Amino acid sequence: MTAVRILEHVVRPVALGVRLRDFALARDVGAGLQVAAAADRPNPRSVPLAANGRHVWHADHLPGIVPEPVHRSEPPDDLAFWAQPQRRFRLAADDPEDRFLPLRADLDLPVRGLASWPGWAALPQALLAPLADDAGGGPVVCRDCLPLFSAPARRNPGGVAEIRAQLAAAEDAAPAAWALVTASVDGLVVGLGMADGHGRLALFMPWPPRPRAALPPMGEPPAPTHFSWQVTLAAHWTGLDPTTPPTLAAAMAQLNAPARVPLAHLPDETPLPAQALHFGRPLTLRTENPGGNASLLMIKTP
Repeated sequence: MTAVRILEHVVRPVALGVRLRDFALARDVGAGLQVAAAADRPNPRSVPLAANGRHVWHADHLPGIVPEPVHRSEPPDDLAFWAQPQRRFRLAADDPEDRFLPLRADLDLPVRGLASWPGWAALPQALLAPLADDAGGGPVVCRDCLPLFSAPARRNPGGVAEIRAQLAAAEDAAPAAWALVTASVDGLVVGLGMADGHGRLALFMPWPPRPRAALPPMGEPPAPTHFSWQVTLAAHWTGLDPTTPPTLAAAMAQLNAPARVPLAHLPDETPLPAQALHFGRPLTLRTENPGGNASLLMIKTP
């Protein structure tokens, strides 16, 4: 067998590397997306990103960022590359398969290591619990990754809880476009989802810790999987433009707004009580509205 001698290492720093995570399944998504980056300037040129074998989406070159020479000897000397001025770029991720909502995130590049969004610390941390990444220590939101929220057309990928609704403002029935919705059990947020531009929500999340088995309905035999949880929903919505996907910063900033209360009945505006989420069954919520649209879940500012 002929021995292989390595004569030279090729080191090539890239302007952008990012992981996109499906937090419903706690998995990075490395296929089926259309991902691109464009400079924050008029009529920018969009540069497509490709995913490597580790599900990292990357762009080797971006407009305005001086590339580093490809061939070098060890040790790498790339200080000049990382010392150049950062430029603002808009990352856009779209899913032709309609599993995920569009993602738009503004990033300052180049950045050493994987890109992440720096705005998490300014948000209510208790509401971000479903996005926590425990790898390497304490709870950190989206470590070296950006979140992908499920689209309403997505089917349950299996093994997770499912909550669906079509949100609208109680004042004028306007769609609650891009609203963020939290699902809480025993006062702790266990799920976080985003509605689409029409207010349609598909919130997938891991099943909460198993409670004591509930009694089955009258006439049904007992089953080992007959469990249920009392889930409370809250919506955060600031009236985002329904025709344009918001940036990650604009969407997540809604968590700083007062929670809107889902309503159980109209016109008396009865607040929606905690709802039973049964193991293995989807939960679909709507507001009882005599003479109105019976498919909407109305939300109202308290």
